[in-house]
Amino acid sequence: MVAAPSMAGSGRSAGGSAALQWTAQIAAWTIHLKGEDCFKVERLLMKEERLLVAVVADGHGGQKASKYCSEKIIHHMEEFAQGNPSMESLSEACTQAFRKAHAVICALPGPRPGTVNTAGTTLTMVIINEDRRELVVANVGDSAAICYSPGESKHGEYCG
Repeated sequence: MVAAPSMAGSGRSAGGSAALQWTAQIAAWTIHLKGEDCFKVERLLMKEERLLVAVVADGHGGQKASKYCSEKIIHHMEEFAQGNPSMESLSEACTQAFRKAHAVICALPGPRPGTVNTAGTTLTMVIINEDRRELVVANVGDSAAICYSPGESKHGEYCG
């Protein structure tokens, strides 16, 4: 089952954000954790606007689903966004990308000939449009994102 991504409004703050400042150093990297979990961070340029995309996949029942998502979901999102870096477009692109990943993962073969894939994953994608200072958060399963700004009295708020 694929859930529609949630959108956390604009990530605007006075004087610039520490999160937006450190992102300029990231090109792209992927890490696989404990065999089933993966995350990927990648910088994109969409219509001359700088995007930072982070994906966390919490796999279960094997690594096929989380590995697929960490390697392909950002590309799927780009495909469905069709070059439009607006918050609305990116949110809809995440929904479509999650649906495509779900269909592909369900069709993967199982570990032995004649068996079906039983691996799955939760998935959280965070997109920061650095030029518009907008934030899109999409998630499926029981994973989520916590939005936090340094210097705020809150410990963070649920945003996905």
